[in-house]
Amino acid sequence: MSYDLEIWSVRPFEPAFMRRGKGAEHSARNDYTISGNGWQIVINSSDKILPEDIDTEISAAVPGIRYLTEVNLEGAATKQALKLLQSTSKEIAKRMHGVVLDPQSDRITTPSGVTRFIPAKKEKTFSVLNLSWWFLNDVMLKEKGRVSFLSLLQKLLPEALPKRYGEYEPPQYLFAKTGVKHLERFMGRHLDDVMAWYPNRPVTTVEVRCPKPLGPSDRGFRTNSLEIQVERSMLTQPGWAEHLRHFWREMTFLLQPIYGEVRSEGGYTRSGGTVWMTANSIQTKYPFTTRSFFWRGVPRRLGHAVVLGKKYQALWPSFMKKATREGGFAFASTAAWSEKTDLLKVVGPAPKAITLLPGEGLGRKQKYPRIWPFDSPFEN
Repeated sequence: MSYDLEIWSVRPFEPAFMRRGKGAEHSARNDYTISGNGWQIVINSSDKILPEDIDTEISAAVPGIRYLTEVNLEGAATKQALKLLQSTSKEIAKRMHGVVLDPQSDRITTPSGVTRFIPAKKEKTFSVLNLSWWFLNDVMLKEKGRVSFLSLLQKLLPEALPKRYGEYEPPQYLFAKTGVKHLERFMGRHLDDVMAWYPNRPVTTVEVRCPKPLGPSDRGFRTNSLEIQVERSMLTQPGWAEHLRHFWREMTFLLQPIYGEVRSEGGYTRSGGTVWMTANSIQTKYPFTTRSFFWRGVPRRLGHAVVLGKKYQALWPSFMKKATREGGFAFASTAAWSEKTDLLKVVGPAPKAITLLPGEGLGRKQKYPRIWPFDSPFEN
């Protein structure tokens, strides 16, 4: 019989994490053992795991978990041995940036110093990582789709769930009291309205818009859209860079977008629970990017990552040569979202015939790309 613990972590186990001492030994298999009178603690080499194999409680504790390390107490489970098992596991979990799971009691322990995120220092302005999707299906219009959306947030990005939400400012509903079922029903009634949604740091913005009707309108071509912004400083904290990549892909498979992207944007400021971009930043960047639910074509600046749905895959062959295909979608990304490299340097620019054009913004004065794989942008 043995007493087993599991360490779920961002980094793999390394023997250097262990203190040298009496009875400690590093084996040729890269395991590590600590021996005592009638017992032995074995720290096994780490196994790399898939994100979908991580329980919600564990992924909610620490983002970006990629490794599982088993720690076994073999032999006599004395008080001394059990105490050393716990302390040793917590010590190396701290160095691996992870948590300790006791399968016998189903208890998760987070070592001192391991946190999900560390708030960035207060600055006059800061940058965000903007994850956006444009889609034409009815996934958000159905209860099942909204439940799946909120469940995905709960599992991978719980900070995106609102502290408060409502129809106006300040939001009248407190999520801790109303719960996820009320939020789902509220979303179902207000997808075509402006919802006040105050997320938790480091998420700064969650905006879900499903205008009625979709497609052509007097102001331009309308799609459903989702925009989630996260403080860009999170990319330098343990596990977050890989975790956000995984979240972006999983949300893509749920929403089935025509187009999605990840880009950094600066010039944001915060006051209480609200965050906004300065007017100067919007005016400077608008001609090169798509804002809100009015889809105007592929942006001329691509940011860190892009995913294409089937309609645009056929229109951008050079992108497809560099992209990774999965689940009917084509993904391309820069090596590190924390760097300033534009995806243009990886896949090249989109064909001019499908890129958005500068103009008046919204309304019939706005010009649309020559090749438009949807219904006419404007109502007849």
